[in-house]
Amino acid sequence: MLPTWLISASVDKKGRLKFPSLALQYWRSQGNPKLFVTSLDRKVGRVYAAADWWKKVAVLSTPGPNAAKANGPLFHAIDLGEEVEIDSEGRVLLPSNMRRELGLEDSQVWLYLKRGRIDILSASVYEARKREAMVNIEANLADLENEGYL
Repeated sequence: MLPTWLISASVDKKGRLKFPSLALQYWRSQGNPKLFVTSLDRKVGRVYAAADWWKKVAVLSTPGPNAAKANGPLFHAIDLGEEVEIDSEGRVLLPSNMRRELGLEDSQVWLYLKRGRIDILSASVYEARKREAMVNIEANLADLENEGYL
């Protein structure tokens, strides 16, 4: 089972994302790979191990049932993305186009590890996600508990 967590972090004035220790531990457990930082929707940043990212690009670029669906997200990803490395202080320089587009400069962000990648949420996206998570919360919790999931 893949780990999942949500933690706060910061992006400094120079656009460097400082990974908290939990995030550094995750990347170290993956062998300290080169990373690919991008956004597929121009709202949420994503951090992938670069090798994993390029495998996804190869699959999504292959003709098939999802090729047309992938055109928009791949365009955004290539337009806003770059390969980066974690520096000696546990930081990565976010691509300038992406951090401006997503409003990530000199700000607090939230890092959400899921499905082997880290999503970078701005304050406004984080607040919107909290509101969305409250919709039908009581009924959803009751259903999940009754079905034995919680």
